[in-house]
Amino acid sequence: MRGALLLFLSAQLRLCSAFGPLRPPRLVQSAPDALFKSVDRRSLVHIGLLTSLGSLLAPESSLAKESALDRDELVRQVRQELKEGGVAQIGQMIRDGDWDAIKAFTRGYDQTFRKGLMGDARKTLESNKDMAMVYRNGVTFDLIGINKAARSEDKDKALENYDLLVQDVEDFLKLF
Repeated sequence: MRGALLLFLSAQLRLCSAFGPLRPPRLVQSAPDALFKSVDRRSLVHIGLLTSLGSLLAPESSLAKESALDRDELVRQVRQELKEGGVAQIGQMIRDGDWDAIKAFTRGYDQTFRKGLMGDARKTLESNKDMAMVYRNGVTFDLIGINKAARSEDKDKALENYDLLVQDVEDFLKLF
């Protein structure tokens, strides 16, 4: 489709140039709106065609990037986070009672894991996007609960929220 459009525009450009070279407009100094009256139609057609051609050759938009997301790779990364990545690290920090590390880690992890990685994986779903959003939101509340438990150094509450986190991520992965 894009190739046919480029071919059409180049044929139009050749047709317009057959009428003669592109000349600068003739300006008449006597009238205040002389600039607008002096631009001939051929110049406008050339400018329009060149603008159209330039927009076709511009870099692809971010919409094209979204369609290029590799579903299997994203699911593998989410699964890796669960087994040996950030989710597993949070579990180990809770078992070790490393409350300061938990507070620091959970603050940024929501952005990178839930919003970034899980969000990109959700975009590849063709159905169940609403359920994926529910599980993603659950991850946010689980991380908030873990952070809150870390502030009061409540290991039982932190483990309870960690179990919910693991369950939400596993349920998210079942959608794929």
